[in-house]
Amino acid sequence: MFCPQCKAEYRFGFTRCSDCDVKLVDRLTVESVEPPHNVDLVVIRSYASVIEADLAKNVLGAAGIDAELRSEGGIRRNYFGLDLQGVDLFVRAEDAGSALEILGS
Repeated sequence: MFCPQCKAEYRFGFTRCSDCDVKLVDRLTVESVEPPHNVDLVVIRSYASVIEADLAKNVLGAAGIDAELRSEGGIRRNYFGLDLQGVDLFVRAEDAGSALEILGS
């Protein structure tokens, strides 16, 4: 059982939220979040290795910068050598300067 207001979870048998004083529901509804429209992505680096691209993406993620990897032939995460198509690292245009600084342009 869940409170639809504060999202607290209750054991079976409870019918009202002790904090919000509202009736509990069996399950919470998931609110869909619309992705932002017209986000301008730019390539800041290209890598031959998926491992290097993943490492760079994770470093940026730890710094709070969302990044995306793309490859002409799709990303192959086998880590056995080079990705012959290359892997591009994309960030939002407004984050490009910070991302390059973090990665040590």
